[in-house]
Amino acid sequence: MKINFIRRSTGKRTTITLPDYLCELWATTRSPMCGSEVKAGLVDLLQQLHEPEPGATFQSLVERTMTDDVRSYQERILTSSDDLKCRVIDWILESLPCQLSPDDKATDVMASIAQMKSIKWEFVEHFTSLEEQRWR
Repeated sequence: MKINFIRRSTGKRTTITLPDYLCELWATTRSPMCGSEVKAGLVDLLQQLHEPEPGATFQSLVERTMTDDVRSYQERILTSSDDLKCRVIDWILESLPCQLSPDDKATDVMASIAQMKSIKWEFVEHFTSLEEQRWR
């Protein structure tokens, strides 16, 4: 993705090209966004960054910042496995409405949801590089 923006810290006009897979991965750490919102979010992120340390490029600073955002999101998910489990189950119930009968009473539906959420489970995800994550 090619992004044109003006740096707030220096006022310099900058053009940067970011790998699409990194932009897509970064976008998943945000609330659902369409293409233009992703670009606007990235522009906002880029405008907040300052000049990189001597010997580093602005490109590497941006990619490292985006990678850190992805990793911190992953850590938050891993530490809240119960919350994640409930969100996944809620999503499944929303995406499969045929599993619930239209004449089910609210108490029956709530009991079924509670039963699903009480199932013990564990989820582990680990990757050592963004390339590895991209191709899995």
